[in-house]
Amino acid sequence: MFNHPAEVGTTQSIECGIRLSADTALFILVLFSLGFVHLEYS
Repeated sequence: MFNHPAEVGTTQSIECGIRLSADTALFILVLFSLGFVHLEYS
């Protein structure tokens, strides 16, 4: 059994979306951490 091209494309786009969400969450987490450290030591 092989996947239809449409299914493969959908799977790839979902994985890409998950990866993008993870990167965005990590970026926000870093910003919050920097802001917290700045408040702590200001």
